[in-house]
Amino acid sequence: MTDITRITPQHAKQRLDRGEVIVFVDVRDRAQYEQSHITGALSVPKTEVDTGAGEIPNGKPVVTYCT
Repeated sequence: MTDITRITPQHAKQRLDRGEVIVFVDVRDRAQYEQSHITGALSVPKTEVDTGAGEIPNGKPVVTYCT
């Protein structure tokens, strides 16, 4: 089982700034993703997580977000 930990946006930014490898996954619908998203974030809408999970790299910290 994978550990899931909630972090604040500030903590995610700190990890990114420290150069830690983090994959951001935007789980909002594609229209919202197209309006704005974190640069480099993958778009995997929550309605497609089961089928889109293969897009998410293994072995790297992943941060999912929606706003």
